[in-house]
Amino acid sequence: MDFHQTFTKSITSGGAIDYGIVLGNKKIVFIKSGNGGSHRGYDDKYVKMAYRLHSKCGCTVICSSNPIDCKVSYDLDKIIIDQYVEENNFSSFDVYLIGSSNGAYQNLFLANQLPQTKKLLCVNMPLMLNFHKSVKELQMMNHTEKIFVYGTKDPSYKYIPFLETKKFSSLRIVQIEGADHQFKNRTNEFIALSDLI
Repeated sequence: MDFHQTFTKSITSGGAIDYGIVLGNKKIVFIKSGNGGSHRGYDDKYVKMAYRLHSKCGCTVICSSNPIDCKVSYDLDKIIIDQYVEENNFSSFDVYLIGSSNGAYQNLFLANQLPQTKKLLCVNMPLMLNFHKSVKELQMMNHTEKIFVYGTKDPSYKYIPFLETKKFSSLRIVQIEGADHQFKNRTNEFIALSDLI
């Protein structure tokens, strides 16, 4: 199983971001891996997630790596999405964002740069780091559905009440009993989270 297209884009810090695309329709799902993660993911979990989504609704899925040496990559991610839309002559399109850990945090900023964003799925996004920045981004997303998934063994799990007290519009929190930050030994369950999109 492989992507229909793969390519690499250089970043100003000297590193590069890898992208993989499963070609589809005007529903674009963008998947961002956690810090240091590849565009394929451990055991090809993002490739499998992409084909699961594509088989369900024919959507386009773009998967992105998240290099450790690149603190901010959502600007480049936006360029990649915009280029794909332009190359395919989409006059209108919808965007759905899936991110794991730091990838979820990066997607908060990406969502606010893409008014076409309909839904945001954040899996084990760190809540103890830059919480004030996360809150600021979430406050600007009134019309975007937001789903936050936390394993009960994830370090941020105990901080969920801080998120709940903010009473963001269209926010749902899903708790996965026994799952850790990496969903260790639960890859299939992680992949199935894409059904929330």
